[in-house]
Amino acid sequence: QSTAGMSSYSVECISFKTLIEKYSPSLIKMDIEGAEYDVLEECLGVKQICVEFHHHCIESKTKVDTEKCINRMIENGYSIIAVHNDREYTLVYNS
Repeated sequence: QSTAGMSSYSVECISFKTLIEKYSPSLIKMDIEGAEYDVLEECLGVKQICVEFHHHCIESKTKVDTEKCINRMIENGYSIIAVHNDREYTLVYNS
């Protein structure tokens, strides 16, 4: 792809783990276009997580990948309290 005529910007990024350690959020909502499979477990301990999974539009991910990810969260003390369109989940930590 050509980027002729386009501006570019550098931005500082931090991990979810660092964000959580610094700010201790009680809610995280993520729609991160497939990266949720890699970072969701960094959110362990956050009281409520709303996440959209992208198995429907990312070739390398399937519904099975989403189920594995959700099952890992359940194994770590989370419950599913809502599911929308078979890809948007709301999880609550049972502390």
